[in-house]
Amino acid sequence: MSEESTGVTGRLVIENEVVAIITGVVTREVKGIHALGLSSVRRTLAERVGAAEERTRGVDVEVKDQEANVNISLVIIYGYSIPEIASEVRQKVAEKLLGLCGIAAKEININITGIYFPEEAKEAKQLKEAKEAKQLKEAKEEQISEVREN
Repeated sequence: MSEESTGVTGRLVIENEVVAIITGVVTREVKGIHALGLSSVRRTLAERVGAAEERTRGVDVEVKDQEANVNISLVIIYGYSIPEIASEVRQKVAEKLLGLCGIAAKEININITGIYFPEEAKEAKQLKEAKEAKQLKEAKEEQISEVREN
C-alpha cells in the first residue's frame, strides 16, 4: 500500500548505520573479496560486546537528502581484478540501496587495504596444526614418563 492509497504521510528516516549494514552485506557477496576493513583490537572488542556491528566493519556512510556517500575498505583475494571488483561492488551497492531504501548512491569510494594470499594462509594453518600436534605428542609422552616413574 502506498501513501497515496492510505492518505497517511510522515517522515521516513533511515539511519546511516542501516545503510552501512546493507552496504557491508552486499559487498561481502562479491567474489574476490576476503574481508572488509582491517580488524583492530578496539573494533573487535566493540563488536564482541555488541557496541558495534561486524557487518559495518570497513564501511563508512553518510546519508543526506536521500543520497549516500559511501566509503568501503576491502581486503581482496590475490588473483582477482581490482578494477572489476570495485566496479561490481559499486553496481551492486547502488542497486541495493536504491531498491531497499530509495537512496541514491552519490559516491561509492573503494579503498583496497590489503591482499589476502590463500596459499600463505593455508601454509600458516598447516604449520600451526603441526606445531600443536607436536606439543600434544610431547605432553602425552611426558605424562607417560611420569606414570612410569610412579
